[in-house]
Amino acid sequence: MQKYLSRFMPRIRFLWGTLSLASAVTLLLVACAGSSGVSSPASPTPSPTPVAVVNVKIVEKNGMYAFDPGTLSIKVGTQVVWVNDTPTTHTVTSDTGVFEIDNLAAKQTFKFLFSKPGTYPYYCNFHTYMTGTIIVKS
Repeated sequence: MQKYLSRFMPRIRFLWGTLSLASAVTLLLVACAGSSGVSSPASPTPSPTPVAVVNVKIVEKNGMYAFDPGTLSIKVGTQVVWVNDTPTTHTVTSDTGVFEIDNLAAKQTFKFLFSKPGTYPYYCNFHTYMTGTIIVKS
């Protein structure tokens, strides 16, 4: 019996060490995952209510896709809703990176609230001839 145990003792120690190490790593990961260091607010911050809502449709005109209207003047606090009225997928991509939606499928919408005055040119990544401009005034 002694001979039998002494032969398997190194394997048992190795397995015991490996199991202990795996348990310690698991406990450490669980402990770290539970505390991200960022506290969340007691209640979610409400999103601002738009002063107005304006639609921009993605349409097909004369065999070409377009944003309709192509140029839009709005006031600060207005929400623009892009509606894809074509059977083709599009994007709405700001030239300056302020907003972007990839893969706006047929009948889907994309909403963005303009909170700062300025001129916001945008385009479709798939159909680069499709361009539009949002002009936001105070």
